[in-house]
Amino acid sequence: LPFVALPGSKTVDDLGTPVLARAGYVYVFYQEQLWRELEIQVSETGNTYHDIDLARYRQRGGFLPGERKATGVALEDIWLPALWNN
Repeated sequence: LPFVALPGSKTVDDLGTPVLARAGYVYVFYQEQLWRELEIQVSETGNTYHDIDLARYRQRGGFLPGERKATGVALEDIWLPALWNN
């Protein structure tokens, strides 16, 4: 990130076109479980990404109700795999 792929529709192999991420959240799942959640904050100087401490909100069978607050330091970019080979 700061770019996300807007899904393409030209062919099956069309992975999309990079576009700037908007304010909101990025959810990263691993083995069908939420592994990482980041809040995207947008300002005049650019986007920043803030981690949410999932362990703080996790409970048996899910998460505590209500909004989860971002507490991580501001990151200018994050690296995530676009495809998993498994």
